[in-house]
Amino acid sequence: MRVIGSRILKRVAVGCCLAALAACGGGGGGSDSGGTAGGGPPPAPTPEPPPVEDLVRNELSGSVGDGPIVRGNIQVIDDQGSVVARLESDEFASYRSTIEVSASRYPLRVESRGGTDLVTGGPPDFVLQSAAMRPAARTIGNINPHSTLILNTALNLAPGPTDNALASARTTVLQQLNFGLDARAIADPLTSEIDDDNVAVMVVASERLGEVLRRTRNALNGAGIVSADQVVDAIAADLVDGVL
Repeated sequence: MRVIGSRILKRVAVGCCLAALAACGGGGGGSDSGGTAGGGPPPAPTPEPPPVEDLVRNELSGSVGDGPIVRGNIQVIDDQGSVVARLESDEFASYRSTIEVSASRYPLRVESRGGTDLVTGGPPDFVLQSAAMRPAARTIGNINPHSTLILNTALNLAPGPTDNALASARTTVLQQLNFGLDARAIADPLTSEIDDDNVAVMVVASERLGEVLRRTRNALNGAGIVSADQVVDAIAADLVDGVL
């Protein structure tokens, strides 16, 4: 850098001297070629565009419920915290959309806020969450109280979360807070297909767990707990050791 800068300064100095000589009538023999010598620094090279990330198409779908939730506002969030899709649960309390996200931005977090719980008639009392761990042609990401506790417990175990943390959290939540979620009907509350054969099991178990979270919030209201989201955070942190 010093060598290049020195050369530029020399060129500028020579140019100034020649211009001064021309103004004074000098210039060695009256030649009409006594203009400035050289010019400014060469133009900076055009920067290369950043590499284009390969986008992966993923059909993301699932059920949404504490009780079944219609018109829930769903956000899909990548591992950098950026919202990559906004969806809404339909009249059947489910969602489906094909998203395009770079494989490097997984795992994705799926969150549902608002909407109407068809059991209570009001909005859900806490943010419901799920996850899509890796790119795939199709991913089921059910959003319910169990998936919410599983994801938050996994995040307390390892950032991301990791597959191992999610598996460990799933085992713990289903052992400690099952509430009738029969593994023969629904092996995994995040990824199992919810259909006519098992939807009743999903709704009943979800509503029971959701009610426990609401009652806990109400009981601890005088102790600084003002939201069911805080109850979720506290229980998830407590489940890290595998017991409640």
